Amino acid sequence: MRILRVRQDRNDEILQLGETPRLIKGDQMTGPKHSCGVVGISADYDIAPSLYTALMIIQHRGQESAGISVFDGDSVETLKGNGLVNVALPKDAVRDIAGHVGVGHVRYSTTGSKGAINAQPFTVMTNFGTVAVAHNGDITNYSELKEKYMKEGWTFLTDSDSELVTKLLGKYMTQYNDPVKSIRATMGELDGAYALTILIDGRLFAIRDPYGFRPLCLGKLDGGYIAVSESAAIDALHGDFVRDIEPGEICEITKDTFKIYPAVAQHPKAYCMFEWVYFARPDSVMDGREVYDVRRRIGMILARECPADVDLVMPVPDSGRAHAIGYSARSRSPCLVQSVSSPKFSLRFVWNLWTSPGIRVGYFPLTQARQRSLSLKPSASTRPSMLMYPRESAPMISRISSMLWRVAMN
Repeated sequence: MRILRVRQDRNDEILQLGETPRLIKGDQMTGPKHSCGVVGISADYDIAPSLYTALMIIQHRGQESAGISVFDGDSVETLKGNGLVNVALPKDAVRDIAGHVGVGHVRYSTTGSKGAINAQPFTVMTNFGTVAVAHNGDITNYSELKEKYMKEGWTFLTDSDSELVTKLLGKYMTQYNDPVKSIRATMGELDGAYALTILIDGRLFAIRDPYGFRPLCLGKLDGGYIAVSESAAIDALHGDFVRDIEPGEICEITKDTFKIYPAVAQHPKAYCMFEWVYFARPDSVMDGREVYDVRRRIGMILARECPADVDLVMPVPDSGRAHAIGYSARSRSPCLVQSVSSPKFSLRFVWNLWTSPGIRVGYFPLTQARQRSLSLKPSASTRPSMLMYPRESAPMISRISSMLWRVAMN
């Protein structure tokens, strides 16, 4: 079997199955890591369990730490720690947190170390109430701003750029005593990518950077509203997608409605391509496009622009599934989507593939309980589970499938 490996340096190479590819400079990922996940909910019921569910749905955006901050009418209670959501936020502790408005966060470190001290949301006590900030992104002028304010006497407890955002907000709240003006002033100092959910003394705000690097959307729940990094969390809470929060907008959210404060200046949109090709869940909708469909179309374009004489198209890693299906559909090459095994999430299932005449189909039906379990796991698909391949390739693909299944179950 021949495999085409598309290389970063454009020196594509043909490998035999089992052959180890040569490594060259540039094969390893370098530079900052990219994404976390944020959520904010305001409703007429205790929202801590809903925050927990939303964070489970966007767990793929960060596995280092998780946390929630909830306003109970008098004060903000924060629960956070290292690890996955179910570890950092024990269900018994979540059920004990009362409050109708709050924010949540899962972390994949960009700036700052992986210690528990950098877990979010960040909270600070001020003379106008408690502020809790959940931040997804990377502030590119963090070092310059931190040095500037340290010279003015500021102290920092962490090496996270999210702490800087929190302290800047506190500074401008003291100056303006108005959340929207304070958020605008804070945004004026920040360069880079950010999507924020902010709790200010019981008021909830969702903010997206002026270029729209990071995704953020708004949904209607039964009894409230939600702002979250990906729309899949709205679906999991049986809500309705309302709109994307546009670049540069500030959205104030209450249990009954939301108010949009438009961007003060127009900037060219610069969506992060990493979200489209890898990071986001395939069943999310971002900026009006379903991620799965975008990836499938990317695969079709790749097949048109880089045709290859191959025996089989197989996605590696899991996020390449839709790309492989699109490549297969355009190139008319057989495609095998292998079973998934994720030790982190105990996730095993088989996905659907593109079909054509002469296809043999093997179905792997899921029980209703298993479907519900999968819906709460990162990157789970709600599409029918099946395996498809051309009849003439049956012996070869059967051996590969059996091998992959044995590996997955070990």
